Amino acid sequence: MCWHTWWLAWLVLWCSAKALSNQSENETLDESDFGNRSRSPLSACGVLKAKARRQWPEPSEDLHVGPASLGDRSPAQAQWQRGKAPERSRFQRLGAAGPPTHEARLLADSLAQGLGCGVCQQLMKSLWEDLARPTATNLREVISKGCPFLVKKHLLRQGWAASSGALCEGAGRRAADGEAWCFLQDTLSESVEHPELAEHYDPAKDSLMLACEDTISYHMERVIFYLTQPGLLHEAQVRNEALMRNVCVEAACCE
Repeated sequence: MCWHTWWLAWLVLWCSAKALSNQSENETLDESDFGNRSRSPLSACGVLKAKARRQWPEPSEDLHVGPASLGDRSPAQAQWQRGKAPERSRFQRLGAAGPPTHEARLLADSLAQGLGCGVCQQLMKSLWEDLARPTATNLREVISKGCPFLVKKHLLRQGWAASSGALCEGAGRRAADGEAWCFLQDTLSESVEHPELAEHYDPAKDSLMLACEDTISYHMERVIFYLTQPGLLHEAQVRNEALMRNVCVEAACCE
């Protein structure tokens, strides 16, 4: 009788431990969505279908701000005021650079390409350190907040910016304006002291959002898969420079 009682108690304990183990694993991998994802390795970025270059809407000469305006009466200004500029979805108002022009958009696009990996790595590092648990649902919820929100909160208001000139100390990547630009943090910058400046349009600020869209946002499911693969689970809220570099290059396909 004692032997049977001992065996039954052991069986109950084993089943309880197994159930807890399965529950923990399912919570980490998010059984609600992981089962629908491919378990095959990620395809190489080079074999992905190339995304078409951005098609910027040209300010039409037919757009005018009206004769009552005493300021900028250019088509670019009219495009902004009438809500037809795509940048209006990312910024609330214009900054010192004025309205988005063709040249400003080319600059932002070239900076997004040249500085994309640095932007992706720093943004992912900040998101990862704020993440309570590394689950697919948690990652998707955070990334789905959108690049304007994420860049303003985790980069611009923390002093990160695309900069040119002496700040780059002769290094950096050449952009459309012919200057060398770099991605640096200045914790004493105006954006840190005045967080509302993150809402003011500037092509350099816009480039960080475009870089986020081209990498983390566009490849969100690849990023989530990379960070939640069975057997390759990583602890959230812990700095991991190598992991963030790898996820941006291998999953987010930064250049």
